Amino acid sequence: MLKRKSCVKGFTLIELLVVVLIIGILASIAVPQYQKAVDKSKYTQAMVLMDTIYKAQDVYFLANGQYTFHWDELGADVPPPVSTTLNSESEHYVYPWGSCYLHYTKYGVCYVKLKNGESAGYKMHWGHKHTSQHLTQCWAKPTNSNRANAVCQNVTNKSTGYVNSGGGFMAYSFD
Repeated sequence: MLKRKSCVKGFTLIELLVVVLIIGILASIAVPQYQKAVDKSKYTQAMVLMDTIYKAQDVYFLANGQYTFHWDELGADVPPPVSTTLNSESEHYVYPWGSCYLHYTKYGVCYVKLKNGESAGYKMHWGHKHTSQHLTQCWAKPTNSNRANAVCQNVTNKSTGYVNSGGGFMAYSFD
């Protein structure tokens, strides 16, 4: 009579726990890096849009001798917004990733929505090329937002910013 070998197939509990632990460690490293890449991608989209607006403001100024805060006067090729709002100081274009506005005091900002009311904004002044004012800035809002500050630190290569005189956000200069 031949004796059969008993073969047990499957994984032990320890082997399964080790695999779950390894997956957890990899996920804890990969997810934050993925989120940083997504945030930077959105911010880059805001920068490209604001650069288009800046160039359109230069053209508008050459034709009219002043700047505008009305999008339809710019003639810029910008993506259509989901919605718009207008008040006495600015006109906002709202996009799925955030919003942009033109302010009557010769600057514009595109904000990228991050989470829980946090945002990172790209601000450009027009008409200030030969003054001591910064032409471009990254705004982290609110000032204590780790995620928004990380975006600004990443794109400006600056480790510290300053609380803007208007408050509510941390400003980082690109120059």
